[in-house]
Amino acid sequence: MSKKQFEFYFEEYFKSISLFRIKRKAKIEEFEYSLNENKTKEINNQTRGLIGDQLADFFSSVNNWKQKWGTKYNIDFELEWSINILSIEEVLIGDVDFLPEKYPVMKNFTLLDHFYNEAAVGFYLDQPEKGLFYFEFDANPQKLNLDFKGYLEMLKYTKGVAYWQTSVIEPIIKTSSPVIEKMNKLFPEITVEGFYELYDSLRIDR
Repeated sequence: MSKKQFEFYFEEYFKSISLFRIKRKAKIEEFEYSLNENKTKEINNQTRGLIGDQLADFFSSVNNWKQKWGTKYNIDFELEWSINILSIEEVLIGDVDFLPEKYPVMKNFTLLDHFYNEAAVGFYLDQPEKGLFYFEFDANPQKLNLDFKGYLEMLKYTKGVAYWQTSVIEPIIKTSSPVIEKMNKLFPEITVEGFYELYDSLRIDR
């Protein structure tokens, strides 16, 4: 995605979020929101090689993006939405906290969307072609089979509901997703079938 395409993505995303706020204001509340533009005009070639073209183009437009929502107390079930795309400086720190000398699978792994304290989405620096991985801090990274462009499309569909990523980790059961089923109670247009149709159209392993 080019810089203009990212700008269009955010324009469309925030249109949908505005409707989200208006239609469900009695049921949800916003805890935190920030979208910081990157004033750096170009990502250098060395950094581009580490993170790939899609992320380089993204970080040419946006340096970090944070958003957190939750259902209000008067709802009979609990949901949270959380997006926390780290800054490029944080992304480039890499595996320093993951003891790669002890856990080789963590070598060059870095966080990208640190949406919860104990869970995040990340990728391998210098191997962005592998795509993104879901990571809980007591386990190994697990493939999402999504590139960053696909991940953004899934965020748009799910509004960033926490742990939607667990529904696309193998083995996938396409007839069920507890997180999306709860979402459907607030958003009838968001369905398990629609979720998996979109995911299948975005997979990088096909």
